[in-house]
Amino acid sequence: MIKPHFLLIFIVISLVFTACNRDGRKVHKDEPFKQRPMAGLASHSLVKEMGAMPAPAVERDRYHKIDSNPVVSVKQQPVSTFSVDVDTGAYSNVRRYLNDGRLPPHDAVRSEEMINYFGYDYPAPEAGEPFSVSTEVATTPWNANTLLLRIGVRATNPPATRRPAANLVFLLDVSGSMHGADRLGLLKKSLKIMAQQLNPRDRVAIVVYAGASGLVLESTSGDQSGTIIA
Repeated sequence: MIKPHFLLIFIVISLVFTACNRDGRKVHKDEPFKQRPMAGLASHSLVKEMGAMPAPAVERDRYHKIDSNPVVSVKQQPVSTFSVDVDTGAYSNVRRYLNDGRLPPHDAVRSEEMINYFGYDYPAPEAGEPFSVSTEVATTPWNANTLLLRIGVRATNPPATRRPAANLVFLLDVSGSMHGADRLGLLKKSLKIMAQQLNPRDRVAIVVYAGASGLVLESTSGDQSGTIIA
């Protein structure tokens, strides 16, 4: 039997809210913005400002240092807390480096975001419950004297018809450092996907700064924004 003070429990939290581009596809370069005439649209062209940006001369990616969580005795500290949110960006970022034939920086590899990128088909919460919890315990592959505990949390996913109206204002950096398919190109692709999910009750506006500054899209009905961000 494993003694309590030899028992290390590593908790991997997999939060599944909605599926979003989890098929591992490579991000491709998008076509430039096509700005179409519409009442309320700012007079200067976002397309022109984006097209004039120079490519960055050096690698400018910077990452906060990742400090490994220390190993603690569960006998002395039996309570652990975590935030109920989910980030998945590190997986796509690491994939970008690998597709370019480069190893990603150490601090760009965030294990929890790599894990949360994938869907695990956890059971949905029961009626009236905000989330469900799934657990699994197994021997740690790299240390037979410890156990690995996986805790999967899945939140309620309300139907889109119950979503309140959104009033979105995007502040976009269009400086030279944002040049490239993996920066502004990826941002434009994301805006297109978002616009497809808006409805007439929603409002969206776009303001830019750095390489250009000012309002490029006045507050626009959600069902019309898709014809501009295309």
